[in-house]
Amino acid sequence: MFFLQTNSHGLNTIEVISFISSIASLILALLSIWLSIKFYKMSTEASNKTNEAAKDIDASVKRLETLFEKIYSDTFGMMKDTYSDMRKHMFKNEETKTGGVKPDKD
Repeated sequence: MFFLQTNSHGLNTIEVISFISSIASLILALLSIWLSIKFYKMSTEASNKTNEAAKDIDASVKRLETLFEKIYSDTFGMMKDTYSDMRKHMFKNEETKTGGVKPDKD
């Protein structure tokens, strides 16, 4: 039989194949350990960068909110002033046309 033939060192073919597969298994195990450590470091680095980006986004959103609040209050302040001025001019014109008496709306 081919598998039971011994070589010059006294090992048969099955033992040699078993030894080679054991060595390959150890190499693959070491490679997988190295890869898991490498991926862990990469994921930790990516997580830290994501946290930094989230903090930057949070700061930007807060700045935008303050800017929006300023613009909002300024816009409605201008609208209120404009509306008040329009009312003053409209009622002023009505009073001068009617001699200072507001017309009835009946």
